[in-house]
Amino acid sequence: MSHWLEPPLVQAPSALDKNYIVKYRISNEFFDKNGYINRRTPIFQIWTHVIGEFPPINNISYLKNNLPFPTVSTLLDSVACFRGVNRPCDVENNGDSILTYILNPSVSIAYEPSMACLARAVRLGTNVAATVQVRVTDALQVDDETVSGTVTRIEFVHGDAGTPLLPENYQERYSEHLW
Repeated sequence: MSHWLEPPLVQAPSALDKNYIVKYRISNEFFDKNGYINRRTPIFQIWTHVIGEFPPINNISYLKNNLPFPTVSTLLDSVACFRGVNRPCDVENNGDSILTYILNPSVSIAYEPSMACLARAVRLGTNVAATVQVRVTDALQVDDETVSGTVTRIEFVHGDAGTPLLPENYQERYSEHLW
């Protein structure tokens, strides 16, 4: 069992060609900061919806054996990808180097300690999308082990009224709809 604060690399469809697979690392800063202030829910959600595994914590089998069963997914299950977040991000005016992958889990996971497990399953509304932000890195050399970026956050947002699989106001929220 790996440590719950040490995530593996993840695979995702390339932003430019959905049929090409790229690798991303999960931000150590995301795990360190959230772990330090006891915000474990976003860490558990990264494990479940981005890495595609239940978080390696004690008695997680309780969630695996009870309903509702959390939606386990990876970035390979993304329904859309956008570039630019149309707001300042670090040193960029529009967050131009940020990619946002969209996932549609129906049941998530939350940190809620009980006698059985440290986590519980949480049903999401029918009009909710999970956005996963990735900061792209430009590699100096390209090979099979190249890491193309870093997953920096996961956030659940309201779905768009016309297209509930996508975030609300996605046309204005992002600079470019890639696929």
